[in-house]
Amino acid sequence: MISADGNPHADWEIHHPGASFIKIHFATFRLPRGWSVEVSNPLGTEVYRYSESRKSDYTADPREGDDGRSRFSAMSISGDSAIVRVVATKPNPAAGKSKAPSALKQRVSIDYYMVGLPGNDIETGGVSSLDAFSSLEASGSKNKPVPESTCGVYDRQHVACYENSHPAEFDHSWPVAKIIVSGSIACTAWRVGAGNRLFTNHHCIENQDLLSATEVWFDYQRLRCQYSEVSTPVKVSGGTLLATSSALDYTLFTVANFDSIEPFGYLGLDISQASRGDRIYIPQHGGGNPKQLAIESDMNLGGLCEIDSENEDGNTSGTDYGYYCDTWGGSSGSPVLLADNHRVTALHHHGGCFNSGVKMSLIWPEVSTHFDGIVPGGDDGGDGGGGDTPPTAAFDASCEYLQCAFDATESSDADGSIVSYQWNWGDGSSASGISPAHAFAGAGTYQVVLTVLDNDGLSAQETQFITVAEGNADPVAAFSVTCDGLSCSFDAGASSDPDGTIALYEWSFGDGSGSSDTFAVQSHDYATGGDYPVMLTVTDDDGAQSSASTSLSVTPPNQPPIADFEFSCTGLDCSFDGSPSQDPDGVITEYAWDFGDGSPVVHGVQRTHVFSDAGIYEVTLTIADDAEASQFVNRAVEVSAVEQNPISLQVSGDKYRGTKSATLTWGGALSGFVEIWRDGALLITTENDGEYVDNDVHNKTKSASYRVCETGSVNCSDSVDVTF
Repeated sequence: MISADGNPHADWEIHHPGASFIKIHFATFRLPRGWSVEVSNPLGTEVYRYSESRKSDYTADPREGDDGRSRFSAMSISGDSAIVRVVATKPNPAAGKSKAPSALKQRVSIDYYMVGLPGNDIETGGVSSLDAFSSLEASGSKNKPVPESTCGVYDRQHVACYENSHPAEFDHSWPVAKIIVSGSIACTAWRVGAGNRLFTNHHCIENQDLLSATEVWFDYQRLRCQYSEVSTPVKVSGGTLLATSSALDYTLFTVANFDSIEPFGYLGLDISQASRGDRIYIPQHGGGNPKQLAIESDMNLGGLCEIDSENEDGNTSGTDYGYYCDTWGGSSGSPVLLADNHRVTALHHHGGCFNSGVKMSLIWPEVSTHFDGIVPGGDDGGDGGGGDTPPTAAFDASCEYLQCAFDATESSDADGSIVSYQWNWGDGSSASGISPAHAFAGAGTYQVVLTVLDNDGLSAQETQFITVAEGNADPVAAFSVTCDGLSCSFDAGASSDPDGTIALYEWSFGDGSGSSDTFAVQSHDYATGGDYPVMLTVTDDDGAQSSASTSLSVTPPNQPPIADFEFSCTGLDCSFDGSPSQDPDGVITEYAWDFGDGSPVVHGVQRTHVFSDAGIYEVTLTIADDAEASQFVNRAVEVSAVEQNPISLQVSGDKYRGTKSATLTWGGALSGFVEIWRDGALLITTENDGEYVDNDVHNKTKSASYRVCETGSVNCSDSVDVTF
C-alpha cells in the first residue's frame, strides 16, 4: 500500500520491467480543493489528472467496490514506468503563508497496480510492497483451455506490413481497437457507423459493471513492419452498454470522450448472406498485442482468407460463418470484413479451426433501433461519409377483389443497385421479388410493408394500407416449360384462382398448333428448331380469364461430327491432316491422334509423327464437337525405313582451371542444321558446319555422352562418351 497523508509533494515511480502498460488503482482518493494527482509516463507525454472536482478519463469496477469518486483506477500508462505525483495549489502571496491541509482532508492511497505483459505471457505475483498482478488474459477464464486459433502456418502480420501491399485493408483497420476489461481480459472492439457505437463480444463485456471497468485503445500498433516501436495509443473508457446477447455473443456500447476517437473512422455492415469462397480479412488485437491483420491463409488454395463454411454452430445452432483465417486469444470481438466491399459480415468470437464469427445478418435485427433502422456504411461511404446513399423504397398496388398486383420498380438507389425486395402483406404472410402478386383471404384493410436492400447493405422501407373487397377475382396464369431437343413439356400447375378453381387450360404453341384441356400439363413436338411465342389462357369456374406468355427457344438435338483424315509418309516420317473431318451443326473443338505405336496421344488438327520401325500401324483420329459429341476413324498406315547416310562423330574433352568443355567434330550429315544431344537431352540445334564446342559443362561433371542428328530426322551418329 502506498499513501500520501497530508504530503503536498508526494511523488512515486512504479516500474515493472518489460511491461507494456501500468494501470494503478486508488483505494482512497480524497483531496482538498485545488489539489490534484497526476499520473504520467516519465517523459510527461502521456498525462492524466485527477482532482475532487474534475477527473481525466478513468475506469471503475463496481464489483471491486469502486464508486468513481473516492475509489477508482487511473487510465493505464503505456510502457514499463508510471509516475504518480500529488500537486498542491500554489500559495497566493497576497493571502500570506498557506498551510498544508491535515491528513484527514487529504488521503491518496494506491493498493495495487495492473501490468500488461507482451504477447500472451500471463503470470501473477507481488511487486515490492504493492499488490500487483500482470493481468492481460486472452479472452475467457484463466482456467479454461483456449482452442487452437492459428490454422496451419502463423499468417497474421502487423498492420504496418500491409500498408503498401493491401492499402484498403490497412485503411479499414483504423476503427479497430484493443480493449482491456477490468485490467484482466484483453479483447478487440471496433467502431460501427458514424455515431458513438462500438461492437465487441458478450463474453468480453457482459454487463454495465464490466463496461465501466473497461479501457478502449485506438492506434495501438507498430509504426513500421520490421520494427517493434509502437505508436502511443489514444485511450478512452467505457460508456453506456446499449445491447448485449449471450446467444449471439455481441455487446453494443458507447465510450467516454468520443470526440478523441472520431478521427479513426468507422466501419459499415453487410447484412446479406455471405457465400463460401467470399474473400475476408480480420483486423485484431490477438493476445492483447499491437494490432495485426489476418489476410493470408495457407489453409486455402488461393492463399487468402475466405468463408469456408456458410453455417457453423456458435453459442446457438447455425449462427456462425466458419473460416481458417488466423485469430488468437484476445481476437474475440474482431470484425470479419468482406474484401470486395470492406463491410463487416461477422463478429469473430470462437477459435478451433474452423474459427468462427456470428453473422451480422442475425445481430442486425436486434440492434437496428440504435441506428434508426438504417444499416450503417463505413467512413469510405454511408452515414454522412460522402459515399453510399440509402436506397428509396416505393411501390404501386392494383387490386381486383382480393387479388392484388404489386410493383416496386419505382424503388431506386442513387449510387448503386437494389439487390433485395422483401414484402410483408400484413396478413401474416410475406414474399420477395420486384413485382409479386398476392391474394388476400378476406375483405379488409392490410398494412403492406416493402423493405429494399441495396448492394452496399443499406435498406429502406415503404408502407401502404391496401383495401380489398370480396368478389370474383381473375385467375392467375403461370406455366413452366422443359424441352428435350424438339420435344417440350408445358406445366401450368403454378396457375391459380384466389376464389375458385381453374376450369380450362388453353395453349397456343406458336407454330400454328394448340390445345384445350382441363389438365394442367401438356406435351408438344416441334418440327424444327427456332423461337416460338407460347401463350397460356386459363379460365376459372366463374368464366374469368387470364393469360401468360413467353418466347420459347427450341434447339434440335446435336448431330455428332464425322471423323476423317489424310496422311502422307516419307520413310518413317508421316504427316497427318484431320481437316477433312466435319460437324453438320457446329464446330469441332478437339482432335486426338493415336498413332498405334504406343506413343502418347497428341492433339491438334494437323500433326507429324516419326515411327521408330517400318511396318503397318492402325492410326486413330478421335474428334469432339462443341456439344461434346465424339466420333473416331481408323486408317492403316504402312511405313518403311529409308536408308540413312552414316554420320561420324569424334569428341574430345578439356579441363582448364576447373572449367570443362567438349569439342565435337562430325561428318556425313546432309541437313542444313544438326541437333546436338548430351546425355539423352537436346543441347542445341546449330548449323551443319562440322564442329561445335560445348562450354556449358558443369564443373562437377566427370563424363558425358554426345550424339549428332540431322534435324527432323532419326538419322543420328552413334553415341560417343568423353571423360573430363
